[in-house]
Amino acid sequence: MWGAQTPGVHGPVDIVLDSDHLVLRGYGSEFNSAYLSGRVELFLSESTNIKEINMTLVGKARVQFHDSTG
Repeated sequence: MWGAQTPGVHGPVDIVLDSDHLVLRGYGSEFNSAYLSGRVELFLSESTNIKEINMTLVGKARVQFHDSTG
């Protein structure tokens, strides 16, 4: 869960993913697609009209290189 650090305590927006990990397989620009799912929870103190929600996802990649020169 993004947004909340303590169970039972939440911020105004929480992103709750169905899984803690997303595995991408492939090399370079030829990664196979992967499915990321979850929900966005909004905790508002009063009724609010919302037209849209935009999200930008940023991740980290772990890579391994093998030295073939010996």
